[in-house]
Amino acid sequence: GNTASFTVVATTLPTGGTVNYRWQRAANSIAAFVDLTNATTYANTTTPVLAIANSSVAVTGSVYRVQMSSTGQSANTVSANATLTIA
Repeated sequence: GNTASFTVVATTLPTGGTVNYRWQRAANSIAAFVDLTNATTYANTTTPVLAIANSSVAVTGSVYRVQMSSTGQSANTVSANATLTIA
């Protein structure tokens, strides 16, 4: 029943551009990443702060990342992976 969140900070060069976010999850470090959608468990999946509601032992060990793009840029930038650990 705990709540968790991940936050990413990004800027564009030149400054002032719009950053688009797409959070992704993999079940573990060797699984493929899938895009997250706003639903019961996840909120803000297209913002810099991903909220994970009612996290449970079932999602401990999941790996999260965010793909970012900017208007006018052809390439995406992917964050470092973050692993959710629930004690």
